[in-house]
Amino acid sequence: MADKNISLPTAGELGISIRFVKRGPGGVKTHKKASAELREQKKVKRSKRAKVTVDIFDSPDLREWNNSVARFRAETEDMCPPFGMGGDRFLANTLANEFVVMKDRNMVECSKWEHAFLASLPVLKARYVSEGGDLGDLPWPTEEELRSKFYLDIEENGIPNDVDFDFSGIAKEHRERYEREVRETHEKKIRGVIRHCSEQVEKRLSSVVEKMADYKPKDGNIKAQGVFRDSLIGNIKEIAGMLEHWNITKDPEVDSVRRRLLLEIGTVDPKSLREDPHLRKRVKRSAEDLLSRVGSFGQAKD
Repeated sequence: MADKNISLPTAGELGISIRFVKRGPGGVKTHKKASAELREQKKVKRSKRAKVTVDIFDSPDLREWNNSVARFRAETEDMCPPFGMGGDRFLANTLANEFVVMKDRNMVECSKWEHAFLASLPVLKARYVSEGGDLGDLPWPTEEELRSKFYLDIEENGIPNDVDFDFSGIAKEHRERYEREVRETHEKKIRGVIRHCSEQVEKRLSSVVEKMADYKPKDGNIKAQGVFRDSLIGNIKEIAGMLEHWNITKDPEVDSVRRRLLLEIGTVDPKSLREDPHLRKRVKRSAEDLLSRVGSFGQAKD
């Protein structure tokens, strides 16, 4: 190690760090005067025990905006594994084009509901005054104030390949300790991506094992039991495809599992799976064997 600087190992060649950031207006307000009157009437001794709230907007457009944002966040999290514990996600370079298409589509959808909400403000205000009764006297925000409260973006940060930390003037033993902690923290983030892979693979394989064990075809007047959808196999193909992008350590074990997922389960026809008990047993054995292997993903190697 150089006396002055250390280098931080990264996965920067393979992807970037992103963060989903969302802020929006909330229409539920506390009516202080009515809250005080309620507490006095009901003899409430502590103010935090009771309060009166009013939804001044009661806007279907604002609800749709929040729903659209939630779907956008879910798609982002499906595509990008956690990168550390601070809310960052890892976006593989190989998924960048697909991610941009997904992001643009969702941004357009969210923007549509934002504009619809802002355009409806005069109607919402009139409704609040007419329907709010004695609670309809809270201050009404201006369009400019509300517009400034909307913020939705994917903040992108490169994962640097070569970052130097200058520890001039710091004792050598402190530099060595900090270098070790920095490296360990970074390596935990990398392993965390692979652990996320294992959790997603385990979830889907466990479902395959369960369905193969529970399924019983229709027998005369007895309905089929433990039925499963075609998506059971589709989900296996989907996660196998994601493993190709998420394997940022280029772990051959992860790639071996990915190939077996596609070959041994992903190629199976769901209809044949329902009709052939021997095929179900074979798929169940494969899923169980693969489950026994994915637990080691992301673990530190000695």
